Amino acid sequence: MIRLRLTARDLTRIRVQPGLGPFGEALFSFDVVRRRSHVGEFHPWAERMRANASDLVRSAAVLFTMHGPPLDLFSHVGPTPELDSAIDQLLSIPDSVYRDELRFVLAARRLPPWIASMTGTDLHSRRLLARAISEAATTLVLPNQERVQSFLTAERAEPAAAIGRIGPDGVDRMLANLHPLIRWTPPWLTVGIDDGGRRTYVAQGEGVTFIPSVLMGHGTIVFRPLDGSGRWLVLYSAVQDLSDLVRLYRDPDSPDAAARLIGQSRSDLLMTIADCPGLPVTKLAALVGLSMAVASEHLAVLRNAGLIEGRREGKSHTHALTALGAAVLLAGVRPVDSVAD
Repeated sequence: MIRLRLTARDLTRIRVQPGLGPFGEALFSFDVVRRRSHVGEFHPWAERMRANASDLVRSAAVLFTMHGPPLDLFSHVGPTPELDSAIDQLLSIPDSVYRDELRFVLAARRLPPWIASMTGTDLHSRRLLARAISEAATTLVLPNQERVQSFLTAERAEPAAAIGRIGPDGVDRMLANLHPLIRWTPPWLTVGIDDGGRRTYVAQGEGVTFIPSVLMGHGTIVFRPLDGSGRWLVLYSAVQDLSDLVRLYRDPDSPDAAARLIGQSRSDLLMTIADCPGLPVTKLAALVGLSMAVASEHLAVLRNAGLIEGRREGKSHTHALTALGAAVLLAGVRPVDSVAD
């Protein structure tokens, strides 16, 4: 957990950035390639990334897994919007600095021998790693960039509007819409969980920039970029649960965005449970038009995803919507203006 004491000047210099950019998201895409999504099995983008990742990308992914000290390149490159510019910055990192970053990772983790071609300090190794990052950005991140940017723009609209109301109330309102691990208790900005490793810093008036990501998982990261600006950066996951994914994948031409993510039959079951709570499996299956066996399989998937919960009522086993299930249904409804169009 990090506690950052903000000055009055810092409060006037709070920003919410539109996103990490393709380079930053590519670094987090490596972790997605290696691990199951934190929001569960309903993540078509993550599944496609794992299926489409090349051998080069899979090899480089070992260096960036968040289950161990990852190779920190973002501190040196930052949230650069253009991929080519970010790659140029990567190749321009001073040799001594790049060598220290590699040594930190190599000392903390045992890496497989087949990653050796990317962990050298020579220019050839760095260019090979840069090619892997560029390939991850080009094949795994950029094809979804328009959808991601639309989602992030909508998600940051309320926090960005609150920035103009600086003061405790304005900051509270802004931070409440970012991430549950970001909290404001004047004059302290607290980020992360209290895991016994509390670190305390005092800002110097350079301000704080909050940057959402769709691939970084459900945590937060705090650091100061090594560009001499002094500004603190707080990276946070904009996709915290399945309802966020539904909004990310919402299609203005589809009346049921949830169905696109979890499947039409499961979406129908979810909506039926919301409209008619307390029905046994036999009646749910009949209303949705499924056999009892198929309906039971879908209900088990919905339970495992935390969208419904089972209840015993006498001899009957019924289901009820959870708060997450209700949020998914609400997120899947097309906005009125989209319907009108």
